[in-house]
Amino acid sequence: MNSLPLWKICRILANDLRLNMLMLLHHNSPQCVKAIAQELGVSENTASKNLKRLSAAGFVMQKFRGKFLFCTLAVEDDLLSTVLELTQAERNDQVLFLATALTHERRVRILQALRTHPLRLEQICLKTQISWEAMRRQIKKLERRGLVQLTDERYALKIPSCSFGKLLIDQAMKEITPSKV
Repeated sequence: MNSLPLWKICRILANDLRLNMLMLLHHNSPQCVKAIAQELGVSENTASKNLKRLSAAGFVMQKFRGKFLFCTLAVEDDLLSTVLELTQAERNDQVLFLATALTHERRVRILQALRTHPLRLEQICLKTQISWEAMRRQIKKLERRGLVQLTDERYALKIPSCSFGKLLIDQAMKEITPSKV
């Protein structure tokens, strides 16, 4: 993979067109940008920009052959494999639903703060240095996506049952450094 933080990778994955590009490359690789654009019914410019984002996330490799830019899937890691598995099963909605839960750095920090035990909202604010107003917005998003739950006025980390959700939580916990939480 690469060194992008998880929240940036989730922003890249939280897009139906990019998920379709990954599936197209999974089934038929290498492909030039023009062929990908035609296959998906978008402009070459749109295809190119989205493929660059997938490349930045480490999911796609790009290489010029003459004047044409060809794309292939990068060596699959657990995250890419799980995304491809869900996309192949036509579960883009599940990828989008969970990926959008972690498209902000604050949400990843909240999950990291909850990794050991449930906390009250004010405790999470202190631990993450996130304001009360922002915390309420961010925690609601995590609740709606099923990654945290409120019990007895304390928020706790909730591990999803699907493999992609478990992988996202695992990746979020791996990003922990002593200075972050």
